[in-house]
Amino acid sequence: MMETKQAQELNSSPTFESILAFSKRVSLPERLIRAMVKQGQLPHVKSGTRVKIHIEAALEAIKKHSEKTAIEIAETMPVPLYTLKMPELQMQPRSDRKYRGRPPDAVRLGKLAK
Repeated sequence: MMETKQAQELNSSPTFESILAFSKRVSLPERLIRAMVKQGQLPHVKSGTRVKIHIEAALEAIKKHSEKTAIEIAETMPVPLYTLKMPELQMQPRSDRKYRGRPPDAVRLGKLAK
């Protein structure tokens, strides 16, 4: 049986890989690959909790990503919430309460002698 060139290519290398295998293939940190997948910068397929990356398309995406300058990359990235300054809530002390939390048993049960 004679196999076509496309069939040989399909049999020789997988089309999809896990994040760990792909990170080893491209020598990039696994956390970076996961972040790019989460941001939608790498083509992937998610089945339940498992994520598989399309190898050829992801290599092209990384190549395009590497040609960008740092400013262009920063403009497209979402801003993490922890970098935003949230106004601190001003808690007003409650002066109508004598005790914090649960009052002592003597007070709660009315056994306090006057």
